[in-house]
Amino acid sequence: MALNFPSSPGIGSVFTDSTSGFSYGWDGIVWKSYSAASSSSIRIIDDISGSFNGIGKTFTLTSNSVPLSPKNAASLLINLGGVIQDPFDDYTVGGSNIVFSTAPDAILTFSGIQYGNAIPVTTVTIPDGTATDGNFTVTGRLNVGNAGAIITGVVTATSFVGNGSGLTGAGSTVADDTTTNQTFYPIFTQTTSGTITASKVSSTKLTYNPSLGKLQATIVNSTSDENLKKDIHTIENALDKIKQLRGVDFNWKDNDQKSIGVVAQELQKVFPELVFDDGENLSVNYNGLIGVLIESIKELSNKIDNK
Repeated sequence: MALNFPSSPGIGSVFTDSTSGFSYGWDGIVWKSYSAASSSSIRIIDDISGSFNGIGKTFTLTSNSVPLSPKNAASLLINLGGVIQDPFDDYTVGGSNIVFSTAPDAILTFSGIQYGNAIPVTTVTIPDGTATDGNFTVTGRLNVGNAGAIITGVVTATSFVGNGSGLTGAGSTVADDTTTNQTFYPIFTQTTSGTITASKVSSTKLTYNPSLGKLQATIVNSTSDENLKKDIHTIENALDKIKQLRGVDFNWKDNDQKSIGVVAQELQKVFPELVFDDGENLSVNYNGLIGVLIESIKELSNKIDNK
């Protein structure tokens, strides 16, 4: 629905849309939602909790026993058991009925009000010259129905409410960084599904440096529970296998950082299960070498003891 405001309004002018019946006032800069009857247009909804049984979802709304016909779910403020319900998600309306997405239990309390005029518009068209920069201002709360709203430009608000699950084109830009020689702090959260409402970092216990490729933590544990393993066997001829390997020192090509370790290609020939190929580079499970070293030391000790 498009609204065509007057082209030359005066300050204090009121425009009423004949189709929706909603009114807007011109303050000299922008059109704002306007209601001549302030609190008198609000209706307190009669208590319907006596009909809650955990089965029924549809209930008739009245105020002082007079049926109400809200224009949409957003024109109501509904409280179940002390929790404000989300319009359209937690309930919808049709005629004089409210339909909850989940049947309210008998133990829940109920309270609700019907607001006065709202602004259920899909598109607002403001003719050239009637508002600075084409601004449209809503004083109070703006509720958008299931059809959504398309806004071109910048939206500024004190706060936004919702989980953001339906947002597209929002978020941070991700870029590949392998050169910044600076400490970063990986983000972690206790949330495993749904919406993340809080996240944390550790300034001293978990850090990452892109330039060095260094992830640093105080303790790193590897899962090794016997209950998670099968076909367990002691490594045989560990000493002979260790003798086929080389321990090397080297410099990384991308940052000239000095390091010590093994060459993945050489290790792969002896212990292929400790080398992972991602299709581009080989990586090594250094923890796996610990078991080999333990058994090789034991074999060497036995040889010394048997002399």
